Amino acid sequence: MNLKRRDKGVSVAFVAVVLLAATVILYSLTQVFMTKSKQSTFLRTMEEVAALAQTGTSEAIGRLSLEPTLCSSDPDDPFCTVVQVGASKRYQSFCYRRNQPKDNVYYIVTSATLTVSGKVFEIVFHTILDIANISSYFSAVNGPATFSIPANLTGGKVYARELTFDGFSNPDTMRLFRAEYFESVVPATPWDPFTKGKIIIDDPAVPGEPFKLIFPMVFPQVTENDLEKRYKVLAKLTGDHTTVHNFKGDIYPPGFWNFDLNNPPANDFYVDAGGHSLHTRDNREHVYYFNGDIDIGDPAMDTVVHGQVLMVANGNIYLHGNVTVSIDTTYPGRGQQFESTANQLVLIPGTRGTVFIQNDIPVSPPETEQKIEALVLAPNGTFRAIAHEPTSDHQYLVLSFKGATILGSGVNFGEVFIKGRSYQYDPTLKDNPPPYLPPLLIIYNQFQHSSAVGGD
Repeated sequence: MNLKRRDKGVSVAFVAVVLLAATVILYSLTQVFMTKSKQSTFLRTMEEVAALAQTGTSEAIGRLSLEPTLCSSDPDDPFCTVVQVGASKRYQSFCYRRNQPKDNVYYIVTSATLTVSGKVFEIVFHTILDIANISSYFSAVNGPATFSIPANLTGGKVYARELTFDGFSNPDTMRLFRAEYFESVVPATPWDPFTKGKIIIDDPAVPGEPFKLIFPMVFPQVTENDLEKRYKVLAKLTGDHTTVHNFKGDIYPPGFWNFDLNNPPANDFYVDAGGHSLHTRDNREHVYYFNGDIDIGDPAMDTVVHGQVLMVANGNIYLHGNVTVSIDTTYPGRGQQFESTANQLVLIPGTRGTVFIQNDIPVSPPETEQKIEALVLAPNGTFRAIAHEPTSDHQYLVLSFKGATILGSGVNFGEVFIKGRSYQYDPTLKDNPPPYLPPLLIIYNQFQHSSAVGGD
């Protein structure tokens, strides 16, 4: 009997120990689960705050790209934006100027907060960046791009996320001021003497080879909002320069102070239905805008641009025949503020718009040259040539392009200009930049810190 009682007592004690152990294990598991749940909630919340901070940073960069002068060099008077999103979310951005890592760069500080159950979660983004003159680039492509020998890009720069040079079997060379990339370059660096002799890079700040950026270049985003609020407004400063979509002959800025209504320029077709000139005498007016496609040129005549002219379309832009700039240095509006300081044509198609070389130039063997001189700014699109019919015409076609291209994807001329293609940078774009251009942004550094204060 005693033995059985002892057995029973041991059994009860064993059960109690097992229950106690199970309770401890259950409590531990509960604590682990609660800890992991809190960690998961914390991470999700901080991800939401980070997205909010990134939105604020992107908006500040976007505003800076359109109006760089908003950011003052006075540390006590920074450019600031504050946005409240509902009752619990808020972000604000301040823009300063600083002299590191180089003189007079931009420093954007964006803080974002999210309040949950009395706890304030915060992330602060710091971005150091600089503004590059968009027209100092012969070509900037927000993607892969290939540049072939020969090309006279003297004074100009090239950039691509994935940069490739080819044509090394050609006996000629390529010369440019600077080459930049973000992801990769072909041939890979360091370059040997042969490669440096074929691709001649003049920038003394780099050792004769492409330079790798720490962050990808930030391209201007020409959105419908930008078109409406910026370029359409610029096209209506005095007159209404938003009604015409076909341009040919001699093209002048929509307004210039020395325009003579009684003696308009010869071969100027910027007139209304009654044949009356639509030009004004306001030197600020350099922009033509149209809510749709714009056609420039005529295959039956040469089209020549005088002064600094921006063609902005909320659609595509089509080029017909030869479209070049004048060699005359008596620029429209000369001698007064906002005068043209060069002969330049800037082509800006709409959001995801493209600039096309139309297939209507008359072709005859053995060679037909088509000349295009322009700065093509299509950060969400590209620059293309439309195939001729019959395609056998391609073997006689030669393209001579002078200017620059800022594109979302690389130039696509297909097999149109089989006979030959030549490319040249227009140095007046760097020396006398066209007005009203958005800049390219180069990011030097980005970092962040975070905190969570209050609540449980």
